[in-house]
Amino acid sequence: MSMRRRSPREGKLDILLVDDDQASVLIIASQLRRLGHRVTTGSDGEEAVRLFSHYTFDVVLMDLVMPRLDGYEATRRIKALAGDRFVPVILLTGVTCEEDLARSLEVGGDDFLIKPVSFAILRAKMDALLRLSDLNRQVAQQNEILMRDQRMAESLFSRVIMPRNDVLQSCGVLRRPASTLGGDLILAARCPDGNQHVLLADLTGHGLYAAIGAMPVAQVFDSMTRKGFAPAAILQEINSKFYRTMPTEMFCAACLARIAADGSSVEVWNGGLPSPLLVRNGRVAHRFLSRHVSLGILEEVDSTAMERVTLGPDDILYFMTDGLTELASPSGEMFGAERVESILASGRPGLTPFEELREAIDRFAGEETQRDDVSLLAIPVREVVREERSGPEVNGSMGLVPDDVLVAGGNVRWSVEFRFHADKLRQVDPVPGIIGQLSELSGNRFDYTDLFTVISELFNNALDHGVLGLESLDKEDPAGFERYLEEREARLRSLEEGWVELIFEGRSADQGGEFLVIHVIDSGPGFDYRRIQASLERGDRPSGRGIGLVARLCRSLSFHDPGNRVEAVYAV
Repeated sequence: MSMRRRSPREGKLDILLVDDDQASVLIIASQLRRLGHRVTTGSDGEEAVRLFSHYTFDVVLMDLVMPRLDGYEATRRIKALAGDRFVPVILLTGVTCEEDLARSLEVGGDDFLIKPVSFAILRAKMDALLRLSDLNRQVAQQNEILMRDQRMAESLFSRVIMPRNDVLQSCGVLRRPASTLGGDLILAARCPDGNQHVLLADLTGHGLYAAIGAMPVAQVFDSMTRKGFAPAAILQEINSKFYRTMPTEMFCAACLARIAADGSSVEVWNGGLPSPLLVRNGRVAHRFLSRHVSLGILEEVDSTAMERVTLGPDDILYFMTDGLTELASPSGEMFGAERVESILASGRPGLTPFEELREAIDRFAGEETQRDDVSLLAIPVREVVREERSGPEVNGSMGLVPDDVLVAGGNVRWSVEFRFHADKLRQVDPVPGIIGQLSELSGNRFDYTDLFTVISELFNNALDHGVLGLESLDKEDPAGFERYLEEREARLRSLEEGWVELIFEGRSADQGGEFLVIHVIDSGPGFDYRRIQASLERGDRPSGRGIGLVARLCRSLSFHDPGNRVEAVYAV
């Protein structure tokens, strides 16, 4: 049966008074009413329990010795009915035996009054209970606010943040928040060029506080990754959001990794988290040390330099927050990074290293209360490698346009051009912004995953080989690739002149269908493109993955003398 709440009165109590001595009931009830309180009376324990189950009272005054059901048992039942709601029970007794008084408190009684009851003592007790009732009401209101905030935070995580983690289904993921909602984030998303970005973040605080901080991190990471922005730009934007909008004491320890689409390498930026581990053949082959300041502390990211390591197909990457390494056992011992590495290298039969580590965490912590969020991510390289999508083969020589496209007869529906000079080439990656404008102009008619790859490869070829004068052969082996990247950065920093121009024409063919004509021109002297053309016609793979992949994704690809202008036709 539902309980009914009487309309409350300011500064007054609803009191249930229970005693089989009618004279005592009349005297005490009269005194309470003189003080302005509302009183309901009962004559035994059973009636007290029945009344309490039907109505909500602020206080219960209960005689100990009564027929049918004494005050001890009635108090126990009333406390059970009250549940989490605090209802003081004051026991009325005519005895002062210490054992009886102790028993009255053991069954749930909160205080007692010795009969005959002194009016002065009764008034003082009720005034104290009024103060206690007001305090209890305030606590209940604050708890309701906290519960509402908790529900809101959980909704934010489930609807806004967590859906971004679908890419992680093939990985080992362990999340153990210290409270209902923790401050750790594990996010992953693919770039349009097939590279995979993974972000592990440890935000200050828990609950709604952490959820508010998690939202800009998740939104910036997901949006910028899917648009093709580089890790440096993503880190700068997350840092800027935190620094400008979050409280001073809130920051974000983070680790951002970029795994190549073919699984050949990983680049890691670590700002304030335990070292991610590269495990190869049962041993730790590399540790990515924290070399940077956590996000949100400085106005600008101290450095966006990433550590690059070559990967093998059977390698596994492990990322963790300090909640794992600082996990405490019941005796106070810390789990520690050395224990993590030892378990990953132990290789128990029938268990993957991730499963073994997860079991070890359970055994180590036991029933000890967790002080911080524990997060662990295991990424098997083989599971995240994306197979290259094969587009149409180049027909005959480069520059031959298939008959069904008929560029010359197509109608130009729109066109746009961009030119980037040295100062911009040093500072920005223009491809994500270009993709955004093309999607608006074309009405999202193209496959922008493949189109991003085409534009990115053509732009980077023009910049690297046309403007900067780098040689592709330098990238043939891992060591050479490292040197290539270092030389590229050095030449970009010192670049004073040069430009790259991109022209896009959206066309519709006479026979139906739509296609995009892409012109990329650079200020460089050109190169011997006929060698690349002959290599493609023979079916060879040119240096790097770029030109061959672009040729497979496009209907046609043609170079023009002296080799500093390329035209690609990309069809829907």
